[in-house]
Amino acid sequence: MAEPQPRRSLINGLPTVVLMLAALAAAGYGIYLLVTNQARTIGIFLIGIGLVFLPIRILSVLGSLVCIGAGLYFFALYGVGLQGVVFVVVGLVGLADHARAVSDERQAAARRSD
Repeated sequence: MAEPQPRRSLINGLPTVVLMLAALAAAGYGIYLLVTNQARTIGIFLIGIGLVFLPIRILSVLGSLVCIGAGLYFFALYGVGLQGVVFVVVGLVGLADHARAVSDERQAAARRSD
């Protein structure tokens, strides 16, 4: 039977707090841009970027998917453009990073159980 793991804190010091505040500011500004109807695609992308940098894994994966969706939305509106490609690439890199982190955690757990 696996031993229970202690709960780890989401906030591990000042750099994490600063990163979380910057992420929330980016997401908040993206929401502001959407609400005021100033820049729809950039607003969606900023919300995604804000979610990507949060230390909560499910929100971070959701942010990566939002970035990919913003890129696809940009493609649908304007055709293929550099901005849409960047949005999709940022989302894919975020998903790849999360997949790598999950893989590393599983390998570490397998080593501990041996």
